[in-house]
Amino acid sequence: TPEELMAGAGGPSNQTLDSTTGTKSKLTVAELTEKIEAMRISHVPEYDRFVADLVVSYLHDPNKSYWAVFLLDMLGRDNARRVFERLESADQEELMRLVKHQVPGDKLDASFELIDAYQMRLLTFGWKGGIKSKSLDAELQHAISQLPFEDIPAILNRLREPTIRRFLLYLDSKALGQLIRSVRKSPDSQRLIVKLMARMPESVQEAGNDNEIKAQFKAHFAKKHDDLYLPYLTQYEEIIGQVGDELEDDIIGQLSDANPDVGQYLKKKLITMGTYFALSDGEKKDLLSGFTNNDFASLLSSIEGENERNIIFKMLEETRREMIIEQLSVLAEESKADLAERHKTIRKRIRALIKQSRTGSGGGETAAVLEDAVIQPMGNSINAA
Repeated sequence: TPEELMAGAGGPSNQTLDSTTGTKSKLTVAELTEKIEAMRISHVPEYDRFVADLVVSYLHDPNKSYWAVFLLDMLGRDNARRVFERLESADQEELMRLVKHQVPGDKLDASFELIDAYQMRLLTFGWKGGIKSKSLDAELQHAISQLPFEDIPAILNRLREPTIRRFLLYLDSKALGQLIRSVRKSPDSQRLIVKLMARMPESVQEAGNDNEIKAQFKAHFAKKHDDLYLPYLTQYEEIIGQVGDELEDDIIGQLSDANPDVGQYLKKKLITMGTYFALSDGEKKDLLSGFTNNDFASLLSSIEGENERNIIFKMLEETRREMIIEQLSVLAEESKADLAERHKTIRKRIRALIKQSRTGSGGGETAAVLEDAVIQPMGNSINAA
């Protein structure tokens, strides 16, 4: 129960303050006692939510789990009872388990840091930023106010620490609170966010960082648009593969007519014979530089369009062209089944060559497009739970 919790934790008078502990803080024990008492008296039920978040963040930090007990102890019995009742049952049980064991470490030094953490949270309580602020970019205010929360960590992940601080100015108190709760099981992450929140006023005059926010805002949604179609790419490939090589570009064209976004995505992601003929003359020639006469004959026999056949012929010297034409007459004697298999093999080889060239020059079309919701400003890392 909350009463057992407080009894097990002990109050400031019997455990919190010990003048023999060599704390590095400039505060004296008397001053610390005064601050704890002021915190206890000024605490109101509206603050319970952010204290509960702090308690949970400490509970999930193996090195500071007992700080959760210390913090409730500092707030006094009545305040601690309300906060305790806000916690999930598993967190309540963990708190009760902790108070039954001997408290490790120096409670006095912990108290100094707990007061700082509490005061930083208080700085952001009732924040009137976001859409209510008149000192920010109106266009950006509107855009960020419409953001689903799930997009916020992903955008923060793209920003430098000073720009994250500026971005936080655009969030209202509800979004700020939600952001803190989203990382509450990662104490380091939560402390970083709170630190940046406490320094938000420094960003009021840093309007130049809005350009970075806008650029990364745009980049995030461009990537998200790609991600929307990514799960279906395999299905598109399978469907196009089943219609046959000779029809794949026609099908992509029809899909483009029905949905330009899908068509553009397929042309960018899928490799077909149309992909090959869209290359520059030099690229087309370089790609087939290792082809034998038999390879060229197989390729030409698989192409129905006269224009495309002429493109291939123009790559060849006259003597070689004549030899390949002779080889074509030989292939014409093959069975339809053998010829179809030959066409399938040569087209597959061309697709592989295109894929290989893309990978070698620019990281490949299979480059990763999904990221974890991790914020990494200035070497820090924040994981949203």
